[in-house]
Amino acid sequence: MITAATKNVTLDEIIVDITSTRPAISERKMMHHHQEGVKQILLFWSALKGLLEKCGITTEWEPTIPIVGSEIGSFPFVDARHHLQQMREKLAKSIADQFIWELDAGFQKLRIGRIKFEDRKACEFSFFERTRSQKTTLLTRVTDVNLNIHTLVNVKKHRLPAEHLVIPNDAKLIIAAMPRQLMKYGFIVTGDRILKKSDTVKEESERIGLGKFVDAAEEAAVKTANAIARNGKAIGVGALAAASAVGAGLMAASIPVATTAVTADPALVLGEHVFIGWD
Repeated sequence: MITAATKNVTLDEIIVDITSTRPAISERKMMHHHQEGVKQILLFWSALKGLLEKCGITTEWEPTIPIVGSEIGSFPFVDARHHLQQMREKLAKSIADQFIWELDAGFQKLRIGRIKFEDRKACEFSFFERTRSQKTTLLTRVTDVNLNIHTLVNVKKHRLPAEHLVIPNDAKLIIAAMPRQLMKYGFIVTGDRILKKSDTVKEESERIGLGKFVDAAEEAAVKTANAIARNGKAIGVGALAAASAVGAGLMAASIPVATTAVTADPALVLGEHVFIGWD
């Protein structure tokens, strides 16, 4: 049975919270309250984007800001106030829906894990962790993306900010980026691990330092060779071959990197989504 502390984040209560304004006693104050309400909703979206970025997720989506038409002036006061309230709720719901979509898509992006409660004292959760690969060289940084799955019993849920627990800095940064309205949905789960699995599901490569320099040199050499060819001159095959040999030698010079199995008992959770786990 999933308790209130582990239910999915629907954000219905949050929508009510961020769209409510004080009752307006005049048309001028009504419009002012509406504008302030829209501003608060957009600030909330900005905070949600900041939270997603802390989890390694970027989004280009932006909400469509509602425009109040001139026809609002012909509405009775009560109807106009209700109409503006509906506009704010529609804006807030679009933001909430997009945030949930981003969290769900985070699993496919290898950023956000999942948690499933078998009962109140047992759960299984997954999370992703990036570790430096032994394939890293002087030219290329290779990162292993590991999917970790842990099964816990004797589970305890600690409400955020859970300051009584020892929390790593990465998790603290995520908690600090979490809007206050989301805190009630978030918690840290701890327990006794009875099963663990860890698999490398992807390798991410990035050219670094000397690698970028070599890439630029090779690009310049290709451009020079093409220019020579266009001018009808012989290409210095020996020089190009020598340069290639140097590049191959650098590529083969690996930096030994120690790797260890990633295990974690605690995990930072929001609804049914897992941001991070740690030892």
